[in-house]
Amino acid sequence: GQRRPVVVTAMPVHLWRRFKRGYNQSEALARGALQGVREAGIDVHYRTLLKKTAHRKSQIHFDPFHRWSNTKGALQATKKRVPKDALIFIIDDTVTTGSSLMRAAEVVLQAHPKAEVHLLALAQEL
Repeated sequence: GQRRPVVVTAMPVHLWRRFKRGYNQSEALARGALQGVREAGIDVHYRTLLKKTAHRKSQIHFDPFHRWSNTKGALQATKKRVPKDALIFIIDDTVTTGSSLMRAAEVVLQAHPKAEVHLLALAQEL
């Protein structure tokens, strides 16, 4: 059968946080993973599909309910085009409750309703 197009994107960080750190660690992970996947012969593309709408407090001390409510309106889809039937992988560095990744999937699916979205994280915070 025909392979579906594969697109990888990263969880965004606010511009202020990116400036402070010097990079987006989730984007660095995503781009590193792309290299290995391409070497395996898979055609995959990186697209910035999400952006932060506002700088929010770190969610590290929030309970699951407040993490979910804190993510509402925090992300916005970019205008980047992807094939309508793409497999989209959203990469994050660390997941605790999954609230941010779930919100990211919601936003991406609203912008690309025929895509299939998968969520990946390097580590789980215990």
